[in-house]
Amino acid sequence: MKFDGNGDVWFDNLYLYKESGGGGGDGTEPTTAAPNPTVDQANVYSLFSDVYTNATPSTFTETWGEGSVEDFQVGGNNIKKYTDLNFQAIGLSETVDLSAYTHIHVDVWTPIENKFGIKFQDFGADNVDEYPNVDDSEMELASSTTQSAGTWIGHDFAIADFTGLSGTAHLGQIQVLLGSVEGGTTGTAFIDNIYIYK
Repeated sequence: MKFDGNGDVWFDNLYLYKESGGGGGDGTEPTTAAPNPTVDQANVYSLFSDVYTNATPSTFTETWGEGSVEDFQVGGNNIKKYTDLNFQAIGLSETVDLSAYTHIHVDVWTPIENKFGIKFQDFGADNVDEYPNVDDSEMELASSTTQSAGTWIGHDFAIADFTGLSGTAHLGQIQVLLGSVEGGTTGTAFIDNIYIYK
């Protein structure tokens, strides 16, 4: 801090503070957990949630992705914190037949207003992620719901809307996408309750 003046100046009660109440904290991270999902476990293929029995993804971050991932907790609830996120992949340890499901759900909290999206990659009948592509297909969708700042937003994407996939029987990778309305194309996102359901 620097104070400029002409003459004597007396200071008292000089301090920094953050507002309390309302669960907002300083607005850079959530202070409350996302609402618990209510879809029955029998109808869910969960990748990350304290509520469900989860499958075990092979990774929540790929070296070629743009964004780092770390574990985060609010009130004992486990969350994934993505920093400098533009796109980052969740690699599945086994492919998933999406024809048995209707939607994917993700809860997201961001410190500023953002756009959020999901990208599916189907590995095709050979069940292999390959380049150059043989029978893989991929498609991304932006959420129709704005990612408001400082609050948990539940995003639900209908699998039927991923019309650019040539098949849906071999989902092998999911990407989370963040496009900031303010301050460029990267940002911070706290993510919870990633699950596919019917």
